[in-house]
Amino acid sequence: MTDGRQPLFSTPRGSARGGVPDDELRTAWSGWLGSLRAHGLDPSPVLRPGAAPTMLAAAEQEIGTALPEDVRALYALCDGQEDPDEVGGPVLFPAHAFCSLARGLDAWRAGAPGAGWPLAGDDRGHLLRIELGSPGGRVLADGDERPRELAPDLVTYLGLLAHARLELPDARASGDAAWDAPTLR
Repeated sequence: MTDGRQPLFSTPRGSARGGVPDDELRTAWSGWLGSLRAHGLDPSPVLRPGAAPTMLAAAEQEIGTALPEDVRALYALCDGQEDPDEVGGPVLFPAHAFCSLARGLDAWRAGAPGAGWPLAGDDRGHLLRIELGSPGGRVLADGDERPRELAPDLVTYLGLLAHARLELPDARASGDAAWDAPTLR
């Protein structure tokens, strides 16, 4: 591949290749979900089952490159989230819903593939993306002119979220599970 992205299956892959997330990602994800719970936001209703290795391989085949290991591991744990408005529960990223592989592929097809994998999106079409081809896959936010780096990799980003001061609107008491961490979106 000549565009600088990692070719499919060119190097030995970690445990996520077999569908079992690695401990570092599992710990970061659990810590983040625990932080949401500690803020009174139960993510259980929106969590989807993990994606099968065949689903991950098909997504990678379509985009023409491998997803970073941490991203693969996250999708092996949880294939995005259900619509919070339909099932109740919070968005899983700051003002953004975690894209399932299918929703990520839809956004990939509709947008600029060179901008990275669509990890999470909001109602206005803004995305959190994972840079493809970079070591670890930097977490990027759509910017006015160009993407802005939020973290060097997904595990670091989840750790930042777990320790962030979340903005929780007063409407939360009425069942609105909206929240934000503006510096992390």
